[in-house]
Amino acid sequence: MRFVHTFWSKPLYENKFGDFNTQLKNVLSNYLFSAICVKSFGHEIVLFTDNKGKELLDFIPYDTVYLFNNDLEESIDFAAMIKFEALRHCNLGDIVIDGDLFLYEKGSYDILEKDTSDVMFSFIEPEEHIFYRGSRTRFLSELFYKIIDVPFAYDCYIPDNFKNFHWYNTSLLKINNQKLKDLYLDQYFYHKDILRNIKFEFSWPDVIIEQYFLRQLCEKNNFKAVPVIEDFPSEKALQKSHEIGFEHLGGEKDKLIDVVENSIKQHSQQLFDIYLEQYNKFKVEDDQVIPDIQES
Repeated sequence: MRFVHTFWSKPLYENKFGDFNTQLKNVLSNYLFSAICVKSFGHEIVLFTDNKGKELLDFIPYDTVYLFNNDLEESIDFAAMIKFEALRHCNLGDIVIDGDLFLYEKGSYDILEKDTSDVMFSFIEPEEHIFYRGSRTRFLSELFYKIIDVPFAYDCYIPDNFKNFHWYNTSLLKINNQKLKDLYLDQYFYHKDILRNIKFEFSWPDVIIEQYFLRQLCEKNNFKAVPVIEDFPSEKALQKSHEIGFEHLGGEKDKLIDVVENSIKQHSQQLFDIYLEQYNKFKVEDDQVIPDIQES
């Protein structure tokens, strides 16, 4: 199987997700962690990125790095855009994963290999799990009032008061149907161009056009959509996540670092040595600047 990482450096350099040095360390360690997990099970992993991204992640042993000719020019509210740029060039069945998604047991790969759906994604995101840029109420209120009059297309819409507002978490995305892939790409770039002139303070529209509208496209066109983890975030779902080695931690990987390191070491001592050598280079205290990497 072929796995795909994407990384757009602009949100990092504009501090979209917090302090630069803290986020940089998370990016470097997470992407290395995630890539080494995939390679330790014998699978290919490639990277789609921009010029600065290539410089930052050059130490990770990707099988191939695809570089966009020019740095992407767009508002950082559309942080998922690079994922869609990569999808243009991906084959059906390629598995696009976030840099903080860790697949550290064979069970995850078995599920992906056996998958025959039109699209597989991580899990269905419940309403109460919204935490972006502050409280759920503030997040939804801003989205609702700023996009209420937007002329959405492709039979996509926002329900009144965000009722039943559950979306497909796409920290893992495996599209197997060309018609769905084409619709998904078309609607994203169409809606991005409509929303690009709206200023968002506490939320960002990618939650809708990357994840919620994927659910709508599947439901309205009878595409078979299957989550890796069902009934998230129930105890049963969390137990399955641990059993198959599927973790999406948003940078908080310290909870399972020993488990993942042992899994990597068990499957490939050579890759574990690479991981350890690189990881130790930037494992520094929070108040220190990472060696040899400065904000520009």
